[in-house]
Amino acid sequence: MRERTVVLLRYNVVLASARHALKHRSLTSKVESLQRAALHERVAAWLEETIGGGTAEHAERAGHHLEESYRYRAELGLRTDSGHDLAGRAAELLAIAGRRAFGRGDMPAAANLLWFHADVLMDLVEVLRLAGRSDEAAEAAGEALALYERKGIVPYERGARTVLEGFRAEAAL
Repeated sequence: MRERTVVLLRYNVVLASARHALKHRSLTSKVESLQRAALHERVAAWLEETIGGGTAEHAERAGHHLEESYRYRAELGLRTDSGHDLAGRAAELLAIAGRRAFGRGDMPAAANLLWFHADVLMDLVEVLRLAGRSDEAAEAAGEALALYERKGIVPYERGARTVLEGFRAEAAL
C-alpha cells in the first residue's frame, strides 16, 4: 500500500510538472506573438520614417509588416478597433503595391499583394459586430459579398453570404 501511495505521489508530481510546463510554453508563445506583432509595427513605422510614405517600396514592405502584426494579434484573439485600424492600413498599403504590380504586368505579385484585402474584410465585419455596431457590420458584409462575387472568390463569397443572412434574420426578429 505504501509503495502504491509513493508511486501515485510521484505520478501527481510529474503530472503537475508537465501541466506547468505546458502552461508556461503556452504563455511564452502568447508573449512572443505579442512581441512579434509589436516588432512588425515598429519596423513599418521605421520604414515610413526612413523611406517615406507613398513609394511603391514603402507600400509593399510596410504593408507586409502591418499584415504580419495584424495576423499575430488575430491569432491571439485580439480583434479590437486598433487591430481593425492596423488591418485597414495594411490592406491600403498592400492594395497600392498590388495595383502597381498589376500595372507593370507582374500578376503573381499583384495577386499575392491584393489577397490580404479580401482576407481582412470579414475580420472587419466581425470586429464591428463585436463592437455592437450591427448595422455597419451588415453593410460591410454586403460590400464584402459584392466584392467576392465580382472577383469570383467562392469560399469567401459563401462565408459572407452566410454572415449577411444571419444579420438579416436578426433584423427580422
